[in-house]
Amino acid sequence: MDGDRRQQVVDRFQTDPTTRVLVTTMGALGVGVTLTAARHMIVAELPWTPGAVEQMIDRVHRIGQHGEVTAQLICADGTIDGFIATHIAEKGKHIRTLMQ
Repeated sequence: MDGDRRQQVVDRFQTDPTTRVLVTTMGALGVGVTLTAARHMIVAELPWTPGAVEQMIDRVHRIGQHGEVTAQLICADGTIDGFIATHIAEKGKHIRTLMQ
């Protein structure tokens, strides 16, 4: 989808109260997208870094967010996403330790 169409989709999600669900991939929305109309976020596609996970969640926690947001990361044991989730958690622990 080109940039203009992507922005139309984001604008509709942000402003149209009848548009209640946005299904997308983490790469499709690009950097800097604001989704403050969201109240529940389910991440079913895990990136390899803790920072990328945080950036996805930050898209719904930007300035202008007026409500509570629930963010869930889902994956199944025994899958590549389960493997990735374990490594994301370990990387996050190491990063937090180094930052102290």
